[in-house]
Amino acid sequence: MPHSYHRPGALGALAAAALLVAPVTAAAAPPTVSAGPPLQHPPKGVSAQADVNAFLPNTVSIHAGQKVRFSFAGFHDVTFGRGGPPPLAAPTGRTEPARADAAGKRFWWAGRAPVMGLNPRVLLGLPGRTVTPRRAAASGLQRILIVTGSRAPQPFVVSFPRPGDYTFRCSVHPGMKGVVHVLPARAAVSAPADVKAIGGVQVRSAIAALRALPGPRPRGRVVDVGVASGGAELLAMVPRRIVVRAGQTVTFRSPAQHDIHTVTFGPESLLMAVEANFLAPSASSRVPVFDPLGVYPSEPPGTRAPIAYNGRNHGDGYLNSGLLYPAGTPARVGPTTFRVRFTRPGTYHYDCVIHPRMDGTVVVR
Repeated sequence: MPHSYHRPGALGALAAAALLVAPVTAAAAPPTVSAGPPLQHPPKGVSAQADVNAFLPNTVSIHAGQKVRFSFAGFHDVTFGRGGPPPLAAPTGRTEPARADAAGKRFWWAGRAPVMGLNPRVLLGLPGRTVTPRRAAASGLQRILIVTGSRAPQPFVVSFPRPGDYTFRCSVHPGMKGVVHVLPARAAVSAPADVKAIGGVQVRSAIAALRALPGPRPRGRVVDVGVASGGAELLAMVPRRIVVRAGQTVTFRSPAQHDIHTVTFGPESLLMAVEANFLAPSASSRVPVFDPLGVYPSEPPGTRAPIAYNGRNHGDGYLNSGLLYPAGTPARVGPTTFRVRFTRPGTYHYDCVIHPRMDGTVVVR
């Protein structure tokens, strides 16, 4: 797990699910926002494949000069600043080396596309811990188990000297955001009990949403790649098994949610290797790099959809969507659907190589 992109656990302990933040005083402990729910085990009635990509609570009011404390319960960061968070991946300055598929044909990205690594800005964050209308701050991912190997990610404490509304976001999960309302000294702000109550309500709401997932099955030859209600998400293919006739097309779609996924076909050994090294340290890079077999689509840009699949593509049945983004993502950022036409009877297994145990099967008759 330390060498992959996967979050360290879908949900954390529910022992005090309704109370996300400890009591605070204006002069001592600042209010706490948790990036993801600080839970160790799924609550009763919630799948182990569930997750909540949300800040809890997502709204805090403080006086100018006070601080807010962010804790981490998952693969998240906290970024303040205009224009939103930086992209998660960035070119490392190197080009992917020549590499052939199982059929001996060079992959389209080999020798052409850049090696993509974790954006240093996302990894390291920014040095400041003060936020103003003109000054940004970012926690970075150094505090996260996935990067540091630490079992106790350090909190990110930020001060706000000037009144205003300050939006914060997660660089990893699109749409995951919150706001700190900084008010003048005499304005009413959230009391410790209020902050605690808001956090408790949001946790209970997220748990209720998770219990209602996956919801209705999509109609027709459609597979939902992950299902979500706001930040509450089930990391699963819905339906997990679909039966079609040879010549028919299946549409894999990424519904409105706060996560990215892949649809990747191939032999189990290949899928396991790509999953284990989707984001991994590299001796030739100062940042972890993404495996091109996971992050890039298997077919060259401009390939007409639907893509024909017979279980022998690339010599071993490898076929990959590349990154699928949440519905509503601009086309310039990346695709939200992946269409495959199955031409040969058989049973074909596929994975999301980003998230463990998120897989499915297409049976072609």
